Amino acid sequence: MNTYEFTFITTTDNKTTMSAVEKILSDNQADVTARDTWGKRTLAYPIKKQTEGFYHLWTVQISPKSILDVRRKLEHSEDVIRYLLLKRA
Repeated sequence: MNTYEFTFITTTDNKTTMSAVEKILSDNQADVTARDTWGKRTLAYPIKKQTEGFYHLWTVQISPKSILDVRRKLEHSEDVIRYLLLKRA
């Protein structure tokens, strides 16, 4: 399992949204080791007709084979506006 930095922007900051993102990760045997919420910020440009979003930074341990499935599910999620999944060195 590799360590990744998972940064994502959501439309809301409620428990339902966070549990949905966590379920996507846990369904793919990922472990969230650290969580940091940056709060509500204005976007540089509208994304999916949204001008503001809640920023989150999580540290995740996940198998490289599961990354593709996680990305696919995040792209279909209505609550996640954007995400970035980077492998830590």
